[in-house]
Amino acid sequence: MELKSLASIIADFHERELPLITKRDMAVPLQSGKVITITGPRRCGKTYYMYQIAKQLIDKGVSKDRIIYLNFEDERIGELNPDDIFSAYLLLYPKSSLKGIYLLFDEIQNLMNWEKFIMRVSDTITDRIFITGSNSEVFRDNLSSAMIGRILNYELSTLSYREYLRFFNIDEHDKTMENRIKLETELKGFIEFGGFPELIGMEKSTKIKVLQEYFNVMIYRDLIESYGLSNPNVTRQIMKKIIISFAKEYSVNKVFNELKSQGFKISKKTVYGIVEKSKNIYFTDFLYQYKAKENALNEIRKIYLSDIGYAVGEMFGSDEINGRKIENVLFNHLKQKYRLNYLRNHYEIDFIFDESGKKTGIQITWALNKENINRETSSLLRLIEEKKINKAEIVVMSKLPDKLLIDKRIKVFRFYDYLLI
Repeated sequence: MELKSLASIIADFHERELPLITKRDMAVPLQSGKVITITGPRRCGKTYYMYQIAKQLIDKGVSKDRIIYLNFEDERIGELNPDDIFSAYLLLYPKSSLKGIYLLFDEIQNLMNWEKFIMRVSDTITDRIFITGSNSEVFRDNLSSAMIGRILNYELSTLSYREYLRFFNIDEHDKTMENRIKLETELKGFIEFGGFPELIGMEKSTKIKVLQEYFNVMIYRDLIESYGLSNPNVTRQIMKKIIISFAKEYSVNKVFNELKSQGFKISKKTVYGIVEKSKNIYFTDFLYQYKAKENALNEIRKIYLSDIGYAVGEMFGSDEINGRKIENVLFNHLKQKYRLNYLRNHYEIDFIFDESGKKTGIQITWALNKENINRETSSLLRLIEEKKINKAEIVVMSKLPDKLLIDKRIKVFRFYDYLLI
């Protein structure tokens, strides 16, 4: 790539105004002396988070021309020698020093030999480096092994409900009835379409098309191309089965047998490998039985989507799908804070986690009424009596009936309140 063209791309960032940014809650240190890596699903907002970092630096007095920002998914950036980045910068600012410059590199995995380049640059030029990527395995197996103790990794998810409300200028602290109606209304949209920032303000039909395109891009770029998978059709079938199974127990054996009965020639190990890779690219996450052995090939576990928007094809409105969607949303909320498990043997608990040495059990349900209250509370009460949990909570989407009697040992939360705790 010609230096003048690369210099033009660098200058473009310096000359244009930063876009309007809705602040994300994740905070990274700006001068830690470490390489900051930010990973997360495609389209979760990593590029805008880089803009947020740039704005914070500028607000602290850093001149914008002391920041080199490059997005390696920019089609204008072809094959290049990484050192040409600095040559192009000095072409723009010949009297400037490279020492201590800020580097913001988006989707760095698209740069050849990026890990050795970053390691060398952090040793010789600057340790003020921020990089993003859409594959956790890339950073874990490459950069982390080469730079143990010299990186800080952060994972950016799609929008939390609190961040989602910010895009609508809704005050989460406003307790008026009018505002609570807004909270509930926007929560339904959040549950139906998820938290991808780009979707906000789009028509429903457009949201569906965009989410389907996200799914296709993730399959072909992040799975098939990145991992060199040889059978796109099998990969797509496995990923579709994951979507159908969200917030349910998922068995590799079952999927393998289904594909085999449909005439696909595939090994169980291949199915397992693709399912594991779906987590590396931030499409899924797994939940294991309480005290179960993790990562066993035949292990039954629950599978969740990193954003419920991927399940847009599953019809919102049916009781069963509604229940699974709010469970998936709650899982994504809780996993930011706790190491989660679920329980399913003599009794069923949706989520169990430790907090300061005390165990909490949580049930999630769309509605709580006379018909289902015994089912939703009996397991929690039994675990309390057996002293296997210290706290019991039920999270409910719908308004509670006024005269519903609930054991005082169980705390009940409206869903929108719980997501804002």
